[in-house]
Amino acid sequence: MKIHIIDRLNRDFYIFLLFFIIAFIWLIKSPSFFGILEPDSLSYIHGDAIRTSIYPYLIDFFYEENFKYTFLIYFQIFFLTCSLIFLLIVLRMKGQNLLFISIVYFFLFANIYYISFSKTVLTEALFFGLINFASSLIILEKKLSKSYLLSGIFGLIIGGIYATKSVGFILFFFFFLIFLFSSIKYKKIKQIFVCLIFSTFLPILEHQIYYETHDTRNNVFNKSINGKIFVLSGSPKFKLKNYKENYWEFLSIFENESKLINTYISNLKNPFLVANLKADYEVVGQYQYEKEINEFKLSSGINNFDNFKKQLCFSMVLNNPIEFIKISMWHYFGLWSPGGKQLFVSNYEDLPFASKLNRSSGETIYLKKILLVGVICFFSVLFCFFTFFSIRSILIIFRRDWKKYDIFNSLCLICQMYLIAVSVINIATPRYLMPFYPVVIIIFCLYLKEMFIILLKNLNVRSN
Repeated sequence: MKIHIIDRLNRDFYIFLLFFIIAFIWLIKSPSFFGILEPDSLSYIHGDAIRTSIYPYLIDFFYEENFKYTFLIYFQIFFLTCSLIFLLIVLRMKGQNLLFISIVYFFLFANIYYISFSKTVLTEALFFGLINFASSLIILEKKLSKSYLLSGIFGLIIGGIYATKSVGFILFFFFFLIFLFSSIKYKKIKQIFVCLIFSTFLPILEHQIYYETHDTRNNVFNKSINGKIFVLSGSPKFKLKNYKENYWEFLSIFENESKLINTYISNLKNPFLVANLKADYEVVGQYQYEKEINEFKLSSGINNFDNFKKQLCFSMVLNNPIEFIKISMWHYFGLWSPGGKQLFVSNYEDLPFASKLNRSSGETIYLKKILLVGVICFFSVLFCFFTFFSIRSILIIFRRDWKKYDIFNSLCLICQMYLIAVSVINIATPRYLMPFYPVVIIIFCLYLKEMFIILLKNLNVRSN
């Protein structure tokens, strides 16, 4: 099946070409929230065992001694820009007018935080771009399911999502699930196997590259376990006697400081500040006690220390299920609460363990107060809308009212499941919302357009 986008869009091709050029130049010239090298960058540059191997390989491929990471940054800018413009082209192919496309275009490229990820040595730009391409093909739905070429490309893309970040497996699963249902719906079973075959290419390549330099697979999940143990050990209902004695010494590493932090946060009334600080202090637990943890590991003589931590964490979750759910809910809210700490903390030195907090959260980005208020208000609106739209999508499924269900409901639910999984397994900051920011904006704009059309119809009826 041949798809001639230029032939179909005619004059629109030149409009999208102009969109691309403007966006590409804007991404190069726009201010950035990040430096070229961030704290996490070194783990990718050195190919640490906790990282997948695709991005370190790309870093080595684009690195030049005289230009350092310049070629990599330009590649990331190009890739992210292409993915966003392709998303807009697909919306045009689905019948959206240029005014709607222009509004979405503005929201996407006006988010300096989102586009800043293309100008730093982190996997985000690659990850975001792959999700944008996968979302674009999912929106095509019928064409995707009927085309061997597009099915293969889609498989390659979702395989890339899987291979780029550990959390990509969740998205791989849900994207493939939507493709599976769509292919069955249109009775295109062969395309399912084409997609599956192509989806294995990049994960297999990543596996081979990884084990060329590492003996065993590691990931950031171990860090997440440290963070969960840290925050739960300071919860109000935590009691050391509820755990086996062999855990006591390890828990004592965190307990006192965690209790102090939890007491401080429990006295705060501002939900935006609470959400930000809960995430930041959990990161403190993940990374700032490595010396103490390693000393305990050596002195205890525990053979399988990772398993020791996993069993302890699981036991703590079972003993404190309500507290764990509350923490996860705060993390989820934190996804939609950028700038809470910057706006509502007047003196960072007054925060508990400020030095550890600064080392974990990195350099604080300061913006004008009016801008921070605007950002918080905007994302609060998105949070309320997306929650409502998600509930609506679930109700449509339960009622089996399939006439009201479309591909955007599926994308909404994929996004929600990803965000919930991140909130439960790790921490959640606006950084983890960004992979689906374009999808959220598109659904938001589509819903506003639908409401506007209904409003106009009602006004016309009343005037007649």
